[in-house]
Amino acid sequence: MRDEFRGSWVAGKWSAAIIAGVLVALGLLAWVTTPRSQGVRAQWEAPAFAGRAVADRALVADAENKVLDLVSGRTITLGSVAGGERQIGGERLLITHGSQIDAARLDATQRWTWNDPQGNNTLWVLATTRAATIALSCHSQTEPSSCTLYGIGADGTTSWTMPYPSTTDVNPTAAHLAGLPEFAVLPLDAGTVMLIDPATSRTILRTAQETWTAPDGQVFLQDILQNGRCRVTSGRSIDALTTSASAPCRSRSEQAGLRPGEVLRRETARVLWFPVSRRHVVEITGGRHIRVASWHELTVLRTDDDGMTVRDGDSVVRYTFTS
Repeated sequence: MRDEFRGSWVAGKWSAAIIAGVLVALGLLAWVTTPRSQGVRAQWEAPAFAGRAVADRALVADAENKVLDLVSGRTITLGSVAGGERQIGGERLLITHGSQIDAARLDATQRWTWNDPQGNNTLWVLATTRAATIALSCHSQTEPSSCTLYGIGADGTTSWTMPYPSTTDVNPTAAHLAGLPEFAVLPLDAGTVMLIDPATSRTILRTAQETWTAPDGQVFLQDILQNGRCRVTSGRSIDALTTSASAPCRSRSEQAGLRPGEVLRRETARVLWFPVSRRHVVEITGGRHIRVASWHELTVLRTDDDGMTVRDGDSVVRYTFTS
């Protein structure tokens, strides 16, 4: 009887040891196979809300005039303004509604309201910097002669006015999701564009078959050459434009914040030890190897040289790169 008890006790110990070993092995397998964040450090976290990323700089709410700065993590709300066309540029939120433009810096240090002297309800913001903005006001969108260009200073007052060029169609082409340019680009005729400085109203002419704006406000003017290559002029000021003699044609869809050769990749990884659950991963590969992993769905809102900002479930998280 005693020997049988001793044998059962020894067998029980061995069974417990085997079970413990299996659990340790499963734990090690779970640790090895679960994708983890790599090359990043969380800098800040803010509550997310329904909206869209604009100009690679701010999350703009769908239902109200509220924005989250994707760099600093600060949220501002213009509760006194209802509706309107919302744009981001010059580190500001600009809201056009009726004959009025409301502006607020993303760091909440400045706020102004500009009213169209003509009281027109056809109003656009064409360009903006930290110090100046260009607005286009028209009595009739089909009559360029009824339109006026206004320069608005940093304090929200009118600094200059200019008649709208009669050879130009009233067809502002600023891409709201891409952000506002830092100088105005007006298409004339025969592939010519007029560039206007917001602060001084000074103008210059350039040739371009295609124009677009990068999220940081930089403007690109592209001429297609006979050899199938392109001459690209770019800059954030009409006084600091650079032109390539002949280069591969560029695409306006290039991912902002990525270096040449880098690729932003998204995937959903099944975790081996818990097959019901999935791990969401975004990676930057090529040159750097950056990975952000989460149990929640991830949406990349911004990438830049210093880090990336993602929507992670009910939160927005800013990560700085450590490698």
